[in-house]
Amino acid sequence: MLSRILPLLPRDMREEILHIAASSYTFADRLAEIRLRADSVSSLVVGGKNLPLHTTVTEEETEAILGKICHGSLYAYRDRIAEGYVPMAGGIRVGVVGQARYEAGRSLGISGVRTLVFRIPHKIPDSADTLCKAFLGHCRSGMLIYSPPGVGKTTALRALAARLGSGKDARRVVVIDEREEFDPEDYRHATVDILRGYHRARGIEIATRTLAPEVLLIDEVGGEEEARAMLGVLRAGVPFVATAHAATERELYGKGNLSPFFAARAFDLFAELWREGDRVLSRIFGEERELCAISE
Repeated sequence: MLSRILPLLPRDMREEILHIAASSYTFADRLAEIRLRADSVSSLVVGGKNLPLHTTVTEEETEAILGKICHGSLYAYRDRIAEGYVPMAGGIRVGVVGQARYEAGRSLGISGVRTLVFRIPHKIPDSADTLCKAFLGHCRSGMLIYSPPGVGKTTALRALAARLGSGKDARRVVVIDEREEFDPEDYRHATVDILRGYHRARGIEIATRTLAPEVLLIDEVGGEEEARAMLGVLRAGVPFVATAHAATERELYGKGNLSPFFAARAFDLFAELWREGDRVLSRIFGEERELCAISE
């Protein structure tokens, strides 16, 4: 993934990152984020820790980098930029932060780009086998994967899609990929269909009507419209896997945007992820809190 990002960066920063990478053979696997801050300290997130960089970028450079990411047409990506991110090839997502502009309560986009955050997807982990076995063995309706931001929910979902769509018992897996974080190249040998860029509720409707999924995967679910669409999927007998931001069960159940799911008892399996140093650990349990699996 670095090979996609480094050519976009100023030479001095590119060389500093390459120097850091050369000092550790595990760097590429541990690098989760490159964060550029205009006229301030840029940094990397490596193994869950923030690593400040010595080289800096200007606001003009961050705007020029965003222009490259958008292939020279900021207008074509205006809706994505207004939402705060731009997708890149390979499942990379670039967060975009600057001065928000509104008119009559409607977002018109961002000016004065100050921060760019390259979120770097990782290889499919072996721990996905545990998630897959738990889903196949214990889930009748929905499985919810939750963790704090940056721990690995989307990575887990990518891995689960590949596992469920592979082998002699492969399912027809459909992924609703609104933020375009799933790389189709990862699923060339799997029975996985990816609806890229679709709004979640609309994507769920189209997937159900046209693709006859056996499993539906949705990243960062929440909201009444999505809940209605997903509960319709459950009534049709299609199980699903979703993700949400939460550090604890208490925080999870306190999220108002998930209350329609909990009221309908849409989830009968939960996977909690958390980080200890370089390791991501998981605890999988049922709706009655019975423990199904622990892995790392």
